[in-house]
Amino acid sequence: MRIQRHLVEALRANLRAGGVPRLPAGGDLCWKWFIDLNRTRTWHAAGPNAISYCEIEAYCRVRRWPLEQRHIEVLTAMDEAYLEHFRQAHARVQAGGKPQQRHTGQAITPDLLDALFA
Repeated sequence: MRIQRHLVEALRANLRAGGVPRLPAGGDLCWKWFIDLNRTRTWHAAGPNAISYCEIEAYCRVRRWPLEQRHIEVLTAMDEAYLEHFRQAHARVQAGGKPQQRHTGQAITPDLLDALFA
């Protein structure tokens, strides 16, 4: 599926560089679904767990989205790309490399410091 390939590429680019992703036309809804599911992802001692079919099914039920098989294939492909990125970053750190730093571009202000440490 072409949109699947483009969404996976957009996710990989976003994980590498951050910022606003360049989504393919028609991919914004699948992106939203993945971000929602990723936000509730469970973790184990070595990192993130894959998003399960049960979690996708529950998300569909709660949000009342009529996802089809093709949508689930896109979500699982995006999830695999996310997990692969995490495994590669974890392997670099284990090999003695530094973790990748991402900057938001937002300046540190007194209000931000108060919000963090007050």
